[in-house]
Amino acid sequence: MALPSLRENLHTGPKDASLLTQQHNHISSLIWSGQDRLLRARQCYFPPGPKPHESILTMLKTTGFGYVAQIENVNIDISLISALVERWRPETRTFHFPNGECTITLEDVALQLGIPIDGDAVTGTIPSDLRGRCRELLGAAPPKNTWDDETLELSWLATKFEKLPNDASMTVVKQHTRAYILRLIGGLLMPDRLGTKVDLMYLPLLENLSKVGHYSWGSAVLACLYRELCRASKTGSTEIGGCLVLLQAWAWDRIPTVAPPLRTLSDDQASRGWGFPLARRWSQYFKNTKENVRAYRLALDQLDDHEFIWTPYASPTVRRFIPEDPGEVCYAMVPLICFGIIEWHHPDRVMRQFGLRQPIPHPPTNMDRVEGVSMIGRAKWNVAECGTWINLWMQRRDRLLHGRPFHGQLDQNSDYMRWYLNVTRRWISCEGARVGTMVFGVRNILKLAKSETTTNPTITSIIHTCNEMINVSQQYYQPLPSKNWQFVPPAKENFRAGDIKNVAYKQPPPPPQPMGYYPYSQSYNPIQYKPPPPPPPYPSSSYHVPHNNAPFPPSWPHNSYPGAPNAVVTAKPGTASTTYPPMVDMKSVPQRRPPVPASTLAPANAPAPFMPYTETEDEEESEYDSEFSNELYG
Repeated sequence: MALPSLRENLHTGPKDASLLTQQHNHISSLIWSGQDRLLRARQCYFPPGPKPHESILTMLKTTGFGYVAQIENVNIDISLISALVERWRPETRTFHFPNGECTITLEDVALQLGIPIDGDAVTGTIPSDLRGRCRELLGAAPPKNTWDDETLELSWLATKFEKLPNDASMTVVKQHTRAYILRLIGGLLMPDRLGTKVDLMYLPLLENLSKVGHYSWGSAVLACLYRELCRASKTGSTEIGGCLVLLQAWAWDRIPTVAPPLRTLSDDQASRGWGFPLARRWSQYFKNTKENVRAYRLALDQLDDHEFIWTPYASPTVRRFIPEDPGEVCYAMVPLICFGIIEWHHPDRVMRQFGLRQPIPHPPTNMDRVEGVSMIGRAKWNVAECGTWINLWMQRRDRLLHGRPFHGQLDQNSDYMRWYLNVTRRWISCEGARVGTMVFGVRNILKLAKSETTTNPTITSIIHTCNEMINVSQQYYQPLPSKNWQFVPPAKENFRAGDIKNVAYKQPPPPPQPMGYYPYSQSYNPIQYKPPPPPPPYPSSSYHVPHNNAPFPPSWPHNSYPGAPNAVVTAKPGTASTTYPPMVDMKSVPQRRPPVPASTLAPANAPAPFMPYTETEDEEESEYDSEFSNELYG
């Protein structure tokens, strides 16, 4: 069958456009029409040279940047990055894969990079005389040809602070440490548009090195990465910035079919800290061949349920590298702040990543007003402009996710999957639709034949599956790209972190140190029920559950979510109605919903989030999803 006929016969989605409202400007529209795109990565690595002085490394540990400084030589596969961006949806800040939504969370940042995620928001008032602050905090003012009032050339930092004198005073050590942190920020964690400069707005936050660990650098990194993913997903974009090491390590740990084979570390190496942060395990990998984005796109289009690992950090082979639990902030539904960049953390849309059952989520937080905020003219940025978002971040421990344990795969006929397949963009390319329809059709028929589902198959459903398979008469297959990587042992020379050459330490790294500044006295258990936090304002529109054509939640009238003008919401049948005022402007504090009644709370002795979970019976799934959705969102 010719490709034009295939495009006409297959509906790639979304069938219900109430969720993915920006499809007309999304890169997947161009890919489906037959065009292609390979992004350019804005990522800067340090030039060859010796590793930082031991005094600098010691001080980096106290600031929360000690772990990330050990990530070396991670080769970025821009073809894989481009394929992932095609499945990133700016409407939800999540990836849309065949088996559901997933995203990079604060848990991934803490474990993959080892930087603090708890603490104050990374923001503040930017001084007008940044060059004078450089002279004060770095001990030298940059030449005029190396800075432009707001950004500073990374090459000048590398040259000026290349070597620490042996008789350096503590003041000089602190100056070199600040310069090294700026290089980490501009070259690895939050690269600018070119990947060759660092923004000087971060420098005042480094004045007191003993308080640097008080900031949530992890949430700032995630905010910048979210923003870059949203920009790169648009049709006119040709490049991407942000922490691509984090994005690639996240994908490799969760999708083994697109990852190189990971070398095994001994228990002795694990005890020495060689496996943490987790992104460090992928150091020294180089590709044998150049894969194209089309191969990765096809692999993601036909991704099966068992080919995506929802909880990779629960594996004993990975847990042995983690020095401590990253803390309860991982479960917080809060804004992510990096000065003028504000994004939203949506763990409630990816609850399976925390070992919890996923109900149909609420409409995502509307970030249209802040999405257009540019960091151009940052010297005029005032902390008061994002006061509402800072207040929400400060309430992070009152906005924690809660849920019920779940282990396994959701049935295709579950309420969530029926809703998801109706609102998502299922296929990215025609090749993926051709292969995916055949592969998923055969898998579904095999599941029915093997009685792997409790849903009674009907002749109509089988005929529908077979008709979809008939519409794609040609099967297309390419080998997966994960076999073309190899581990290259590090050379004997010593280089800086992030060098394009091989890196080796003269001595084994020290045992793991606590992540960040704040100690975690106890682990957060999301299974212990608490009244849910007040959600942010939602758009007045609602999307539908395809089951019985009923709006979600069933007890809410159509187009009557809290925030809609004069909306009236009944929390549960038989209870009094609650009238909400008209939706306020995004500048003000968001509306709040009534808390969940105490009678719906789960027992306090529920298992910890990283312990094995018991799968809920499929026949109870439909009834449970409707009940639990009301409990989660009120």
